[in-house]
Amino acid sequence: MHLVLIETSGNQNYIFSTNKLRESVGASQLTYLSGTQYVLEAVEHIGGPKGLWNPDGVQMRTSLTDPNKNPPIGAKNENVAEVIIATSGKALVLVKQVGKARELVQTVTLRALKEAPGLDICGVVSEEFDWTKRPLHEVIKEVHERYEELRARRASPLARYQTLPVVQPCRSSGLPAAKLLKEGEKGNEVLAECSQTSIKKRDKEVVDEAFNRIEELAKNSGFDFVKNPDRLEKQFKELRWVAVVHCDGNGLGQIMLNFHRHAKAENAGENGEYVEKLRRFSAALEACTEEAFQVALQTMSGRMIRTRKGQKERLPLVPLVLGGDDLTLICDGEQAMDFMTEFLQQFEAKTTEKNGANRFGGIIPEIAKEALGLGRLSACAGIAVVKPHFPFHAAYHLAEQLLQSAKQVKKQVCGDKGPYPCSAIDFHILYDASAADLDAIRSRLTADQDGTFLTAGPYVVTDLTNAAWSAGVQKGKCWARDHAIVGLKERVAIIAGRKIPSSQLHDLREGLFQGTEAADARVRQILHRYPELKKLLERESPQPSLFRSREGGKTCETRLLDAMDAAELRAWKEERHAAH
Repeated sequence: MHLVLIETSGNQNYIFSTNKLRESVGASQLTYLSGTQYVLEAVEHIGGPKGLWNPDGVQMRTSLTDPNKNPPIGAKNENVAEVIIATSGKALVLVKQVGKARELVQTVTLRALKEAPGLDICGVVSEEFDWTKRPLHEVIKEVHERYEELRARRASPLARYQTLPVVQPCRSSGLPAAKLLKEGEKGNEVLAECSQTSIKKRDKEVVDEAFNRIEELAKNSGFDFVKNPDRLEKQFKELRWVAVVHCDGNGLGQIMLNFHRHAKAENAGENGEYVEKLRRFSAALEACTEEAFQVALQTMSGRMIRTRKGQKERLPLVPLVLGGDDLTLICDGEQAMDFMTEFLQQFEAKTTEKNGANRFGGIIPEIAKEALGLGRLSACAGIAVVKPHFPFHAAYHLAEQLLQSAKQVKKQVCGDKGPYPCSAIDFHILYDASAADLDAIRSRLTADQDGTFLTAGPYVVTDLTNAAWSAGVQKGKCWARDHAIVGLKERVAIIAGRKIPSSQLHDLREGLFQGTEAADARVRQILHRYPELKKLLERESPQPSLFRSREGGKTCETRLLDAMDAAELRAWKEERHAAH
């Protein structure tokens, strides 16, 4: 028996190495197809199960988890191959013969070379092992280690595109140009140099498949997406703010590393059970992510982008990565916070369900209970809100850093088995494009006089009133309550409701950068005139203050600046829709 691992790497660079939205959409679709269609059709080519690939993700997952369509390979069965996992950019397949295993890798990588040039994909085949004597989880660990060794030795896909002798570079990717293609609006089109990588990303069939998949996900939400990427890109440019969002599950890497223990299938005699549970877990996780996305779309109801003629446009949102526990999207910046708050809460709820249509036997609550002490998963998100012309790849880099900041929640909030499943968001609205690095940004958002932090993220979106929360958390209850997004929303409502004049708020904002004493002195001067200001305070005694202690009292932080930024978006949005 042999185990085949086929995986892509550098996905985010492949998707975001361009400022052309069409190319980002196409690159995302090619990454998805590499771990699904390419693999499943190659499995059929070497004599494995037939008909597993389906453009409808729900149908594909149903086929993969159906033992009649994807039968167990076992030790005595005559099956050539069995698919364990086939998801965006990654696949695990059991193959009996080493020749067939190598043919599988060759078929997939050769197809990717032709149809998705520039995609960094490779596959490895494990040493032969005895299905009845060797625990499969050991083989999976070994094949991942071999994959990392191979990836370190092999040249980057960029090495295929030599620039000597001197060639004309592609305007979009910087790679050697292969063709001249028309760009620009109709009537003002120009010929532009385009690399083979960009040509494949822009391929109409690939881009159409991507939008069809998006539309399929949203069909129950009552929304339509713009199917023309050029029109969609123009629509984003007409927005005041655009958000690039990166979301990732908490603790999934550790869960997968010890999956055999959580599944209680550690011995070779339990390999079949291990495979079956791993496959169901992967399918259920993807289903939960997609369903949470579908429900979260409802937050945009009634807030569509309108044309000058007052007619509704389609939804200004494109999920670039939507698979497993990952979500990366571009959307209207004004709606990003509400959308992601709802998505994270729905993700928690969906992973809790045991009897839903796509729960696959309640496998997620079962595994999560063993791993985390609570029968559900959680996730975190980073939201970078930028101007429409800001480079996508730089905005994604900031969103990725904000995601890592949000994941502080894993260290702060813990249960008896380690990090407690708690979802959080961190965000930043980039007014000044001179610095898009989070460390540089946050270093500016301090009051130099006393080291006070002028941001208070991340913000916890998990329901803190749930009984399971009170019983399960051993460390970090106070921290989580202090960082609950509810508190931020209350402050946003006060500011957006104009209960305090804008001039006074901006005066307080200036005071924040002068230190706690200066800012609080300004508060005392106007507090008697604006009673609503009390709701923006962090404490009222012994003196009214906009600040609260941080890290055990060593420093201070305030939520006022975060609330003012978020309220600026909301206030502008409400004004615009009122005008229509």
